Amino acid sequence: MLLLYGTFFAPYFTIVTNTPKHILAASVMMLTVIGSFALRGNPFDVYVMVAFGILGYIMKAHGFSVIPTVLGIILGPMAEKGLNGTLSISYGQNILFFMLGRPISLVLIVLTLLSVGFPIYRRIKDTHKAVGNYVK
Repeated sequence: MLLLYGTFFAPYFTIVTNTPKHILAASVMMLTVIGSFALRGNPFDVYVMVAFGILGYIMKAHGFSVIPTVLGIILGPMAEKGLNGTLSISYGQNILFFMLGRPISLVLIVLTLLSVGFPIYRRIKDTHKAVGNYVK
């Protein structure tokens, strides 16, 4: 069904790419304000949206990546809910021993540490190789 819609409406979607940026920006701003207000009918939601928009602009202006912040805001409550569930299942045990006592969670923790540690190791190795080539 989506393939049919995509095939039919694709020529009309290309019109958006030809729209001047000032009109497109105004349209996006208007739709975001309407959407944030329509969610709960509360004007405070619009203020929160504007505040986070300003925060995102400041972060981008100072060289911070906005994507991890957005992911943290979206995924943070889900991670907290999962941690609370794990704590309730463990009946107050030390969570580290509870998680390391299960083979599946141990494998996932090791894979997570490897996926985080390998790029750091590679960057350090490349830096040492670059410094070694510079000294010689």
